[in-house]
Amino acid sequence: MTAFSLSLTGAISLAGRSKRARRASRGLRIGLPSEWFAQGLDAGQRRVIEAAIADLERLGAQTLAVSLPRTDLSIPAYYVIAPAEASSNLARFDGVRSMQDDPTQMYLADVYTLGASLAGLPGMSVPCGFVGEPALPVGMQLVGADCSEALLLQVADLYQQATLHHQAVAGEGSSW
Repeated sequence: MTAFSLSLTGAISLAGRSKRARRASRGLRIGLPSEWFAQGLDAGQRRVIEAAIADLERLGAQTLAVSLPRTDLSIPAYYVIAPAEASSNLARFDGVRSMQDDPTQMYLADVYTLGASLAGLPGMSVPCGFVGEPALPVGMQLVGADCSEALLLQVADLYQQATLHHQAVAGEGSSW
């Protein structure tokens, strides 16, 4: 898989941006879970995400390393809980009660999204670049504290105002 860089060149100006957008970037601290950048993250995706992080830093965000030591448990927990919920909800319709296997190896990429879902935290994916040939989209997963949906939307809006990734079309080999 060949990746191409989608980094912005030059300074990002907040002139003319809304007061709300400027407020969102000032004092914004972004925790980067070391477990999300460990083994298993595709090298091309890593480059795209690191470029997106650099974009956020240029917008005024401060990044800091954090640890989510139980991240590895989110996948097995989810794949026990989800089928159990589904089978208990569907059993009333078909009368079948079944237990499903927990295929954790196939779903390693889910580690980036499942923890927030299990914890009931707001999260969203924001387009931040492309990787591979044909170009496939990469999303930057933003997760906030409880009841921080407004802040997540402000950060995503600020990022999209300063970048063009959300306007590109996958597979076209764009050189944003």
